[in-house]
Amino acid sequence: MPFIDKKYRTNKEKAIYGYSMGGMFTTYILFNRPDLFDMVFIGAPGNNGRQLMPAAKHYFNDHKDLQSKVFIGVGSYEKEVVKNIDSFVNYLRSRKCPGLTIRKDFTPGANHGAALAQVMQNAIAFGYCERHEAIAIDPGIFNQYKGSYISKDTTLPNVLVFTDKNKLYWKFQKAGEVPAELIPQSKTAYFMAENERLLFTFTNGMMVVTDDKKEYYFNRSATR
Repeated sequence: MPFIDKKYRTNKEKAIYGYSMGGMFTTYILFNRPDLFDMVFIGAPGNNGRQLMPAAKHYFNDHKDLQSKVFIGVGSYEKEVVKNIDSFVNYLRSRKCPGLTIRKDFTPGANHGAALAQVMQNAIAFGYCERHEAIAIDPGIFNQYKGSYISKDTTLPNVLVFTDKNKLYWKFQKAGEVPAELIPQSKTAYFMAENERLLFTFTNGMMVVTDDKKEYYFNRSATR
């Protein structure tokens, strides 16, 4: 690291990624030298992820906090690894460490080899892109947001917000527009998986769309 810092233009932020046996190594780094990296990415850890829980519990025998930003992911067909990751993430979250941020992602329809590229992409997106955590809420809440929304900016088309099969959707009201699901991160704030830079907030009959700190205001004109 000192060599790289001396030879190249770097900043203080450091991350490490490993897949399969490399995922076992980054797990080792996380719990034995958490001071080395700001972010630790664990991909499809080898040995079916069986070392995850023992490593975490051993660490917390002597520590109360874990300061790191952690991503862990695997293909959904690796069912034992998925199960071990679920237990691992739930355990770390139960520790309520103020210095820890953790996210898991399971690549659908993929086994060990096929998931490699997607897991890496998800890890990089978690570390360096805007990401939001979805929560489960009562779908009945969505009904209060349904309707047609109009912006004072006449260059923007009207927006339709509607529900379908207990999910909330939005689309511009013009021909050929394909709706996108609005995923809740709270009862009033929503995002879309296709572009997590956009944040949708509903308040007092208004929808506010935020994009790169710029806000667009839409007033609801009618409910449906």
